[in-house]
Amino acid sequence: MLQELKRVLEYKEFLGQFTTQQLKSRYRASVLGFFWTLLNPVLTCLVLSTVGSYINRWDLRTTGLYFFAGYMPWMFFVVATSAATFAIVGNAHYVNRIYVPRAIFPISTALVNLVDLTAGMLVVLVYMAIVRRDFTPALAILPVAIVLLGMFVLGLSFLFAAVNVFLRDFQYLWNSLSFLWFFFTPILYPITAIPETVRPYFEMNPILPFIRLFQQPICYGVMPSMETFGLAVLYSVLAVGVGVPAFFRSERSFYLYL
Repeated sequence: MLQELKRVLEYKEFLGQFTTQQLKSRYRASVLGFFWTLLNPVLTCLVLSTVGSYINRWDLRTTGLYFFAGYMPWMFFVVATSAATFAIVGNAHYVNRIYVPRAIFPISTALVNLVDLTAGMLVVLVYMAIVRRDFTPALAILPVAIVLLGMFVLGLSFLFAAVNVFLRDFQYLWNSLSFLWFFFTPILYPITAIPETVRPYFEMNPILPFIRLFQQPICYGVMPSMETFGLAVLYSVLAVGVGVPAFFRSERSFYLYL
């Protein structure tokens, strides 16, 4: 596996050019260009937080920021992993015709969506200024939160890219599962709204520690607990430790299914 990772470093220029190309081609010939990346989640946050505030009689400023802070990392998680299912299948012409390390494609997918997450966090900070929330020192943890979530998503991206080569139905299965998963993640509602009898099951949600790494410093101005950090690190290491070796073990058989 170390040899494969070394080859990726040798092709770092191709990785940079390929990622840049993906970013440029996404909104080629569109009027708003990159702003579409921000407009969709912003409108979604405004609509859902407004509806949620009206139904539950919550303060719109608090509810909107809470939802926004959780929705941005959630969207990165879902969009990046969904795109990763096409990382190999969608680049079969590279895989079959020329030699480049195949790991470049799931890495590029994660990097493209990481740009969106970073831009989304800037929008969240602007929203904080608009609703006059305090900018506390706890916000300094956001870069660490982005790195940990990025590792978690990267590990899953490797795994999903490999699985979808052999099982093309996986992309549709993941779209359905991620849609249902959203409603079991405290983004539209606080975890305290869940009855205590079933709350421990919601706490087992593997994406929850990453969401809290963003929500707690942004919404409450506090540092996430050591338990939250520990779980986020654990899930990140597990995702990379499972996804990356699985990808490299199976990549020699890709050409048989493309």
